[in-house]
Amino acid sequence: MPFGIRLKPANNLARWLIILFLISGFQQKVAAQDSLGDQIPNDYRLNLDYMKSYGPAALHVVKAPANFDTKDWIVTGSVLAGLTILYFNDLAVYEKFQSISSAQGQSFRWTEIFGNGVVALPSLAAIFIYGSVKNIDHSRNVALTGLQAFVFGAEGAFLLKHLTHRVRPDMELAPNQWYGPFRRFDADAFPSGHAMRAFVVATTLAGMYDDKPWLGAGFYALASLTAYGRLVSGDHWPSDVLAGAALGYFIGRGVVHFNKSNSKRKAKFIPFSGQGGFGLVMKF
Repeated sequence: MPFGIRLKPANNLARWLIILFLISGFQQKVAAQDSLGDQIPNDYRLNLDYMKSYGPAALHVVKAPANFDTKDWIVTGSVLAGLTILYFNDLAVYEKFQSISSAQGQSFRWTEIFGNGVVALPSLAAIFIYGSVKNIDHSRNVALTGLQAFVFGAEGAFLLKHLTHRVRPDMELAPNQWYGPFRRFDADAFPSGHAMRAFVVATTLAGMYDDKPWLGAGFYALASLTAYGRLVSGDHWPSDVLAGAALGYFIGRGVVHFNKSNSKRKAKFIPFSGQGGFGLVMKF
């Protein structure tokens, strides 16, 4: 790896799961070439158009603050204020969490699965396969949007970690020690990648299933459990976890907004032909 970057096993597993998800989608498309569905352009497939959407979607997320309203800025300002206060009290808050119980930190290690892709990626793949079998556009769209958000969350966390290189608590250095780019690659505390990935997926799924608020509550509960696990495990400073959760929420909301904005299409008639004859299909 360039610059001596060492990827953690969880990150490697997430990347392989993403690759398998993509491969399974392409294989499914090839296997269905004789179907009517393959003759009609479908916006909810793992195809080149979908891959090209990553660039505009990322730009949309970055530019989102330009469209913030007053409520958005109040929420953003509150989060930044809380993050600033927490940062200057990181050591005290960290020690408080560690005093709860050292055994509890180990017992919450299992919550990592909600932030490293072990649960999220197979779940998204299952939603995609279900939507394909049942021919439900929304299910396929949910899966592809969730995958896009997960990729943004994972790569965003990776980039920030190696731009900032903040020390981890077990390095026995002050929490305000930051090495910056290309130095101390073992110092990768900021932000919490698990919290960021958990919240980006929770926010995306909650947004895509906004007609089922009870599902959204469940997704956020699992993400919050992941964040708590990172706190009591002692792997991160508290501000790392809050920053990861906030960034995950921000990215997830941006991806959902991009997806919904681009899903509003006008009806159109598409000619088709097949073994059963030919005709027109109205797609909208």
